[in-house]
Amino acid sequence: MPRTLRVHGTGLRAGLLVATSEAILSAPTGARQQFQMAWAATDLLAGFTPAGANATITLVGAVSLPPPPPPARARGGAPGGMPSGTPTCVHSSAEAESLALCSRAVSGGTAWGLAMGRSAKGAAARASSAACSGAGCAVQLPAVVATRLSPYAALPDGGRYQPLLAKALSVMRVNALSAEGKIRQRWSTPDRTPHRYMWLWDSCYHSLAANHLDPTLGWEYVASVLAAAAPDGAIAIERTPTSAGAAVDQTQPPLLSWAVHENWKRAVAAGVAAATVRARLEYAQPRLAAYLRWDLAHRSDATGRTPLLRWNFGTESGMDNSPRFDLDGDTNAKAGSLDSARFDGGKGGQTGEMGSLDGGELGKMGEIDSLLAVDFSVFMVREAKLLAEVSVELGNRSEALFWRSVEHQPPRACAAVGRGDGAVLRPPCRGPGDDQKQRERHKQRSPHRSLKGGRGCVERGSRR
Repeated sequence: MPRTLRVHGTGLRAGLLVATSEAILSAPTGARQQFQMAWAATDLLAGFTPAGANATITLVGAVSLPPPPPPARARGGAPGGMPSGTPTCVHSSAEAESLALCSRAVSGGTAWGLAMGRSAKGAAARASSAACSGAGCAVQLPAVVATRLSPYAALPDGGRYQPLLAKALSVMRVNALSAEGKIRQRWSTPDRTPHRYMWLWDSCYHSLAANHLDPTLGWEYVASVLAAAAPDGAIAIERTPTSAGAAVDQTQPPLLSWAVHENWKRAVAAGVAAATVRARLEYAQPRLAAYLRWDLAHRSDATGRTPLLRWNFGTESGMDNSPRFDLDGDTNAKAGSLDSARFDGGKGGQTGEMGSLDGGELGKMGEIDSLLAVDFSVFMVREAKLLAEVSVELGNRSEALFWRSVEHQPPRACAAVGRGDGAVLRPPCRGPGDDQKQRERHKQRSPHRSLKGGRGCVERGSRR
């Protein structure tokens, strides 16, 4: 059940000074002090509303709670630094989780805390620790705010784009997670909802950005994905703290060699110890090789006629909603016909070559489930190239030679087509002026078909 903390005040927006995913500061009109709120911990939001701010903090739908025990005093804090008075608390509970909001009048305004706990009583005790102001309080809000904002001070000068730069960092930080369950180091997620878990190629992009701030963080993002591989080397489109290491049925664009390679270069430039950098490459190389070999074994052209790789699901491509995976044509075609082969991978007919080449099956939502794709193949070319460079750095000559051979397969096939040495790949899809006879001659010249829905042409980026 969603629960809402409503922070309302006419002057808060006008006086806004800082707004990140971790802290909000405002200088509302009529107040002598700043409004402040910041995450003191993963389960505790601490805040201070100054007198005269004309602002209210409300936990929507909450009910009253008995006063909690006095808040804990900070270690070494003086008893005289504790505020007087009893906090007022409300709570909102659902299943095994409770939220409690506690507030207390302090010098200059109101201190408050919002906390989560397994019980209303536990959440209120936690929240009351933030409803406190003084040297003896367990939560020191000014220190919390300073800690939360310190990473932004380390940003490079972005000139007029500095707010945008800070916003990007804010988004990165809110989507960073610590070790949890089977994920043994820091990891990242595209967003806290709805995706909220660790995704393959998203994590690679997150690593590229994190490298600019902390190459060690960038490495951990990639290492978390590599560590979640299945026993056969496959790396899944998405993994959770409980599913890491499980069998894989869907993957995503292979960018991990690129991410490792970029982290390697950034780490060297940042002065990371050579032994540390080498240890990372030694960890990554066999896992990258196992994953790319899995792609070659499970996503290659099943006929062996082309060096292209295939997406088995539209979601694997990263272009989840692309029309390239939509069916077009007669979905009610007679079994065994040409149109049947297009949509059921040739299962409707005895030969079914036009469909069986890419294994295309009818998806549950009317989509092609398998597509020989140029983009996947180009990703593999780059991954093989960079993995060969990593292998050279580690002195693994045999692996370097193997991945260089993988790197050159699709380019050589394309070059052969350009020279007219062979019909390894089909020419581009038909234009609007082609008639049926032209298409038949086209089919006779080259029996190889590698395309959406089984048509006899290489896929292009735009829809026909």
